[in-house]
Amino acid sequence: AGLENPGAFGAFISGLLLTLVCYFSVVFPHLWPENMFWFVIVAVDYLLILYLFWKLEHTEPGFDNTGKIKNDGTIMTIVDIAAQDAHSPKQYSFCTHCEIVIPERTKHCKLCDRCCNGFDHHCVWLRTCIGKDNHRLFVLFLFLLPLDNFLFVRAVVSVLISITGSHNPLIILKHGAYYEKYMFFLLICNFLTGLFGALTLIFQLSVVSVRETTYFDSEGRMAFMRKRIRKGTSFIGRLKTLKQFFFNPDMWYNNKVNALLV
Repeated sequence: AGLENPGAFGAFISGLLLTLVCYFSVVFPHLWPENMFWFVIVAVDYLLILYLFWKLEHTEPGFDNTGKIKNDGTIMTIVDIAAQDAHSPKQYSFCTHCEIVIPERTKHCKLCDRCCNGFDHHCVWLRTCIGKDNHRLFVLFLFLLPLDNFLFVRAVVSVLISITGSHNPLIILKHGAYYEKYMFFLLICNFLTGLFGALTLIFQLSVVSVRETTYFDSEGRMAFMRKRIRKGTSFIGRLKTLKQFFFNPDMWYNNKVNALLV
């Protein structure tokens, strides 16, 4: 197994907590009570983020301890691997770490040292794999996190406008950089984090809408850092697939990409 660097996870937790403290101890007093509506929105968003974070930390991503199951219900073994037809289009491999035959859409994660079903990627910010059983939670988390980041940016800008009495961006930025360094630093961090999170969310929705993951294409082939071929996928089909992903993830995982064809 690899040794994961905890730096990214620590930076994420620190940023989340510093933003939380700054908002409710520094930003919020400047905006109350005129911005009570936004206070409620931010508070609910933070609670949902903390809940989903807890769920992601305590939900297994889909680690596989059994391996490939044959049509007759028995477990495929290394003997079956040795007996595979060399000309068969579907070739299975054996994981020497987990000692199982690797099923479709499954990859061994070196950092977790486990084989993960529906493998998307290993998230260094959360210290966990994203797979079949927590992929939906991860995408929902990506909805809420950039929202929180941009709400914080909006709140800090409102405070700086209130303090300076100006809507001139240069005056606001200069005052923040010189006199409100704590808020200004977190404003920059939250803006960049929100931008990164929003782009990641867009990418996740684009692959999920055609029954792909970051690592696998819709046919279960390794697609990471490779050109993906998506022929015959309709907009309506993508929307239906997204609906299935959020409300019936097991069906999304098991269905074939043919359901998306025009």
